[in-house]
Amino acid sequence: MGGLKVQLKGGEARLVDGGNLAGSTLWMNQGLKNLRDVSGLELKDLIRVTSWNQAIELGLGDTLGKVEKGYIADLAVLDAKSFKVKAVFLDGKRRI
Repeated sequence: MGGLKVQLKGGEARLVDGGNLAGSTLWMNQGLKNLRDVSGLELKDLIRVTSWNQAIELGLGDTLGKVEKGYIADLAVLDAKSFKVKAVFLDGKRRI
């Protein structure tokens, strides 16, 4: 946090000096599940709004954000209902 000391406690990240909220400790898979639960979006649309749109915004849409030939193969496989991580692939190789 730019040299600021942060304390993690009870699922919150707070600045040690002053106690202000410093950021989120939410895991991406839980955030994706939360978005599905409140929006009702289908999985294909969740992937688009949480991966490909950001890659495009960052100017990386030609190499990131899709599961297609020629794209960087870093991805997580999640359980369709619980969104728990089932596998992780980095550079196309299974790591978990």
